[in-house]
Amino acid sequence: MALYAYNSTPQAVSAGGSVALAQAVRRGRSATLSGLGVALNAPSAMYKVSVSVTGTTTAAGELSVTAYVNGAAVPGATATQEVAAAGGTASVAFSFIYVTPAQACCDPPNVTLVNSGS
Repeated sequence: MALYAYNSTPQAVSAGGSVALAQAVRRGRSATLSGLGVALNAPSAMYKVSVSVTGTTTAAGELSVTAYVNGAAVPGATATQEVAAAGGTASVAFSFIYVTPAQACCDPPNVTLVNSGS
C-alpha cells in the first residue's frame, strides 16, 4: 500500500513554511492527505518516506527541506543545496523510515515538509 503525494503547481513557501501536497495517487488506505501533509494511518507499521523537491530561490542562499512528524523535525530527514543567485533552481531529495505508534489508527502521525532554507 502506498500514497504518492505531490503538488505540480508552483507555490511560494516562505522560510519555516510548509510545502502543500495537493494531489495524491492512492494505492491502499494506509496513508491519506491530511492538511498540508500526509497522515500515516496504519498502527505499528513501518513506512519508507521518500522526498524529492525542486525549487527556485528569490535570493542567493540555499534550498533546504526538512520532514516533520507531528510538528517535530525527523532527525536526519533534511536535504540542502546551495543556490548562487536569485532565480536559481535547485533539487533536493532524501528518504527516511518511520514506524507508527500503536494508536496510529485513532490519532495518525502527520508528515509535513517544511522549507528550512533561507
